[in-house]
Amino acid sequence: MSENNLGYSKSLIGGLIALAWAALIYQIAKHMILPPASPWPPEYVGSDFRIYYNAMIDFVQGKNPYAGRNYLKFPYPMFTVFFCSFLTLFSEANAWFLWEILMKFFVCAGFGLVIFCCKPLLVASQEKTRNYLSAESSRFLVIHWMIIAVLLCAAFRPAFWGLFYGNIQPLAFFLICLFTALILHGHDKTAGCVLAMACLVKITPVILVIGFLFTQKKRLLYAWFVFMCCYAILLLLTGWWRWELFFVEKTLPNQSFQWIFTSHSLTVYLGTIFFHDVLKVKSIFNCTSRIVALSVLFATLLSLYLAARRQRGSGLFWRDAFSLTCYPMLLISPLLEVHHHTCLIPALVFLLHDYLEQRCTHRYFAASLFFWALFLGASVWHGVGLLNLPFLNNILPPDFYEMFCLMVLWFFASIRVLRLPVESARGSV
Repeated sequence: MSENNLGYSKSLIGGLIALAWAALIYQIAKHMILPPASPWPPEYVGSDFRIYYNAMIDFVQGKNPYAGRNYLKFPYPMFTVFFCSFLTLFSEANAWFLWEILMKFFVCAGFGLVIFCCKPLLVASQEKTRNYLSAESSRFLVIHWMIIAVLLCAAFRPAFWGLFYGNIQPLAFFLICLFTALILHGHDKTAGCVLAMACLVKITPVILVIGFLFTQKKRLLYAWFVFMCCYAILLLLTGWWRWELFFVEKTLPNQSFQWIFTSHSLTVYLGTIFFHDVLKVKSIFNCTSRIVALSVLFATLLSLYLAARRQRGSGLFWRDAFSLTCYPMLLISPLLEVHHHTCLIPALVFLLHDYLEQRCTHRYFAASLFFWALFLGASVWHGVGLLNLPFLNNILPPDFYEMFCLMVLWFFASIRVLRLPVESARGSV
């Protein structure tokens, strides 16, 4: 029986690969093939899609998709309406069937990108202090990245939660995964266009653009800007800019408070624990949300600015900036639900990359992985019906554990980016 340098036989490695794939296939079957095991009533199935479908019908009929029956219900830019308007060619039942297939495909495609296209760099590892992974272990784990990546996907349950409601988040998840894979392989211009699409599906990925301003990814930023300009020209030529303006002025400022009962944002977190009036008055809630968003943004930008001055364009600083800005995408959002956590997948992937490439210590990796495990565990608790266990909810409901872990991980990433040693330039492929 042949063995590798670490003493593991090929049959053992093959068995681990098979077990990892079995875990992922089980999760896919459970959430995509078997009947949904949700604590919510059956009428919630496809509830988000019905809102989208109504908005698309109004759009193709020349009506404002954000007004009337859709007021404060449809929270996405006009790009989403236009992109999905082909579904109006079908009845609502057939459109829902097609939508389900598309969203499940996007989840599986996102996982495929993580597994096959986001492998760490196989650099010439060197022996460091005992605080880092050994060179031999680093090389071994990078070579067998598939085992780690498949297990990561099997554990990343937030990717599945939006399927039950027919939410569009799986598309955002796929775009974020595609963006990550493209930028890892040096396709910056294409990555910039994909990031622009992600921003027009879900607004919060704009935070990633701000992070890349501190890096040397100029082609990415240029492509993103050109794509957004083309979209703006489309709005002007079609007259859709009036509806987009209605969305910005009427929907965004009011929609979050309207759905506060489903949100577990940082503002809701603070309001529930410390400032109860925040959750009772819309003006106070909106003001608090702005203060929270500005505070998180200021702290993140300050960390990036100070780190960028030290790094001076180091080869992998873009990756650290990307990872760090994943967390504010959720922290600044006044409306946050469990399926939105899919935007964090690059931060988890790059945490593993940094450890395998000897860019972070055992202690930092173990602490971060611990809070990631708590975060994903709370996500499972949130979504599988354990909400009805009063002895747990009397301590704190799962969304508060999720938010606490999210803030800790953001803090860890902010401190780390300030303490990174200056690296020589390294390629991204």
